[in-house]
Amino acid sequence: MGKINLYKLIEDYVLDEDQLAKRLFPENKQPKMALRRVMFGDGKLDEDKIQLLSKITNIPIPDLFMGWSGKADVGMLVFSKGNYRAELSQDSWVTRLYYRDEILCEEVIAHGLIPLKDYLDGLDDLVTKQKLQ
Repeated sequence: MGKINLYKLIEDYVLDEDQLAKRLFPENKQPKMALRRVMFGDGKLDEDKIQLLSKITNIPIPDLFMGWSGKADVGMLVFSKGNYRAELSQDSWVTRLYYRDEILCEEVIAHGLIPLKDYLDGLDDLVTKQKLQ
């Protein structure tokens, strides 16, 4: 498994950093500092904390590591991460990006076959671009 990017997780799932810190590190005198250490790579979550993070956020453990999760639907591939959903048409290669259920944009990220990692990186770039507008 890879690393959990807590910064992106908090941002993508619109989590309250203070509340998450208090629930994840209740034994710590400064829970927010403990969370920040993990966020910036100076600390790590052990197995128990990862399970607790999953329970607190209702995010399955594999999704904590993976970022975008995907599934096939009729004529399209659907990717989800937090409140974002992207629908890739297998016919036109147009990606429709949604935040919650509101469409943000339609864009062609890839023309033809590309590695999945490149497409998902393109989705991350598209999400970032939309946040800046």
